[in-house]
Amino acid sequence: MTAPTIEPNAFLSIYAAIIQYPFGATGYAASYDGVPTEEAAAPPFGLYSYSINPDNVSVTITDYPTDATGAIEIPAAIDGRSVTSIGDFAFDGCSGLTSIIIPDSVTSIGGYVFENCTGLTSITIPNSVTSIGDGAFSGLTMSITIPDSVISIGRYAFSSCSGLTSITLPDSVTSLGQGAFAYCTNLALILLESMAAPTIGSGAFGNISSTALIQYPQGATGYAASYDGVPTEEEAAPPSDPESPVLDLGDFYESPAGVSVVVSAIPTAGYPTNFSYQWHFNNFTIPANFGGTAASYTIDGVSSNDGTWRVVVTNDTGSTEASFEYRVFADSDSDGLSDGREEFVLFTDPDDPDSDGDTILDGYETNTGNYVSETDTGTDPNESDSDSDGLSDGVESNSGVYVNASDTGTDPNEVDTDGDGLSDGAETNTGTFISTADTGTNPLSLDSDDDGLNDGAETDTGIWVDGSDTGTNPTRGDSDDDGLLDGAEVNTYGSDPHDTDSDDDGLLDGAEVNTYGSDPKDTDSDDDGLLDGAEVNTYSTSPIDADSDNDTLTDSQEVLTYFTNPNLADSDSDGLSDAAELNTYFSLPNTSDTDGDGLTDGDEVNTYNSSPIDSDSDDDTILDGIEVRHATFGFDPAVDSSAALTAFIAAAAELPGVSTDEELIDLRTGSTMLNINGPNAVLQLQIQRSDDLSTWNSAPEDLIEVELPMQQGKGFFRFAMPQE
Repeated sequence: MTAPTIEPNAFLSIYAAIIQYPFGATGYAASYDGVPTEEAAAPPFGLYSYSINPDNVSVTITDYPTDATGAIEIPAAIDGRSVTSIGDFAFDGCSGLTSIIIPDSVTSIGGYVFENCTGLTSITIPNSVTSIGDGAFSGLTMSITIPDSVISIGRYAFSSCSGLTSITLPDSVTSLGQGAFAYCTNLALILLESMAAPTIGSGAFGNISSTALIQYPQGATGYAASYDGVPTEEEAAPPSDPESPVLDLGDFYESPAGVSVVVSAIPTAGYPTNFSYQWHFNNFTIPANFGGTAASYTIDGVSSNDGTWRVVVTNDTGSTEASFEYRVFADSDSDGLSDGREEFVLFTDPDDPDSDGDTILDGYETNTGNYVSETDTGTDPNESDSDSDGLSDGVESNSGVYVNASDTGTDPNEVDTDGDGLSDGAETNTGTFISTADTGTNPLSLDSDDDGLNDGAETDTGIWVDGSDTGTNPTRGDSDDDGLLDGAEVNTYGSDPHDTDSDDDGLLDGAEVNTYGSDPKDTDSDDDGLLDGAEVNTYSTSPIDADSDNDTLTDSQEVLTYFTNPNLADSDSDGLSDAAELNTYFSLPNTSDTDGDGLTDGDEVNTYNSSPIDSDSDDDTILDGIEVRHATFGFDPAVDSSAALTAFIAAAAELPGVSTDEELIDLRTGSTMLNINGPNAVLQLQIQRSDDLSTWNSAPEDLIEVELPMQQGKGFFRFAMPQE
């Protein structure tokens, strides 16, 4: 074990070699003739691999078998050397270990030492450790206590520790690494005891519980208002009034067989703080030499410790006691819950895996009220219908997709998954409304018929009450089949979703909105005096244009007063608008030749400047129409043409075949020349009758004879209706 005498050049010209000497040997040089030396690895100490530290009086644990199981206590010394540190990855992957006790000789815990130790339920960190390395306890699922000797905590040292709900960082901690407690999703309370804020790395508290709070001591300095979005607050000042101890112990504790559990009775409040403790088990007072007067008690995981435990905490003000049950873990019905938890905490049947008969194992019904997965439904294991919505928890799969009545996709913790005001049980998704208990709507859709109204408001009573009780059918988008969705009628147009014709104007509400552009709640949208329905169905006018033919007469005036065509500005096609005939020229808008002079009213006004209501506008005894047709002879309907008539007659007398003594000559169109042989002439007038101005008929009594006395020379006659 002591180096021999080695002469110079003993290892000359040896290349790529190493000189190895026994573990623990002394006197060896670092190299000989350029060949390096190294100490052989230390022999394993039981299952522990280790290395001797440079001080030669202490060792570092470097490895432990990954297939090891159960509870272990790391030795405080190996081969007479103190165990002062646990090296990087030393216990990485030891998933079968359930409990680890670290000796108080250890001052340093390396990086990722206990990573992937997924089976650990208990670990004791002694009050000698000063540094905790990167990722040392990452991913563990239990609670952890950091001793008040720790000065620095490495990066991600406790990240993703789902079992942490609260953590206390003692005032010894001066440095907290990046992401130290990141992704500890259940971590809700962080107590920092240092009066001066430690250095806190970025993301140290990132992605922890959304309700998390960081507290620091009264009067402390240097703390930020928040870290990674987690707010900080100063602790309240300690009470000045005496107060008995305030305890916060659970009602039940358990651990796997062979694994101990530590129960702390340290009060959360009380003054003064000179607390004393006394532990009891099944009415047996535990002596001090067995830990019976300690602030916390370690209960070993053996069935003999099953029973009722009690602790009494006393200060100068008074005493407070708390009791709880402890059981070694056992699951008789294989439902994922221990018998003790079922009996003392959940009050489920430890012999029935599904106590409430909802087809979900009691162990999956975590009673948190928050559905996470099929194995963490958040439902009550004692209630088959946790949310009282009329559906068994077992059919509410929370998938968000309705499959059938046995897989509704709804949330078993929400009575109304889609928030429409109807319970999931009432929404049967049949598409047919039966009653308020069987609405036929989709429990995963706020508006099953996509009509713009919540299912809960559509009560299918057929009676509108208000926006929260529309009375419409929640499974039919258009309850009254008028062409408008119920929601559009209620929210946009203000029409009645129960009445196809809300304003009773003869048009469906949908037709008014979608086809004609009229108002479904105004009988006369254009205020022209005609109902919208009459305009569309009877008169073919526009219900949104008071003057459909733009002749300045309202449609109702044309229809009801003047009997003109509301779709034609010039009803009689005479060249004058209806309004001009009525208001300017006073002619008849339905008769193209109001005065019967052979000229249309429009021609008289627009072309000849004659009057459309006077057949002889210039009072020259010649009809305006005759004057127009004989304009070449100097006749003008707007000018007295008497002189032209005299000249015309004189000229006509000289024409061959014209008798000036015995013939009556009428120059008007359609006139007849009468040859008279005696003193009298007999005229026959035939009256003709018509219903349509197209077909004319006469009866025998319609023949009228008039005898006219004649005289020598010429004479002109015309016939006119007498004017009253």
